[in-house]
Amino acid sequence: MAGNGTKILLTVKRVAWALCGLALAAGSAFAQVGSRSPVSVRGQIYAPNGAPLQSPVRFQLSSDNAHRPPEYHFTDSNGRFILISLFPHTSYTITVETDGSTWATTAVSFCPPTCARP
Repeated sequence: MAGNGTKILLTVKRVAWALCGLALAAGSAFAQVGSRSPVSVRGQIYAPNGAPLQSPVRFQLSSDNAHRPPEYHFTDSNGRFILISLFPHTSYTITVETDGSTWATTAVSFCPPTCARP
């Protein structure tokens, strides 16, 4: 494991997971439970010490949908991001690769707005 292996956190909607690496926080998924319309997810990636990032970070978004290839995105300079056109009730994974010194590669899975099937 590269980096110092410090813990990071990703929250999406009302769910939080502790992982190795950075801190990811996705604020909300915009859709009604049971809806099949695409949703947007807002979030933020934090440094291992819990502070906002000071520069953009690249991350990969992948899903369990075979028709949606992995995508690469960047946060803003404070670690914030918005993911648009996500399908509800589909599992997604955000992966942040190690920076080689501060954090380890971190992957977090989530399902907007919930993976409970209608």
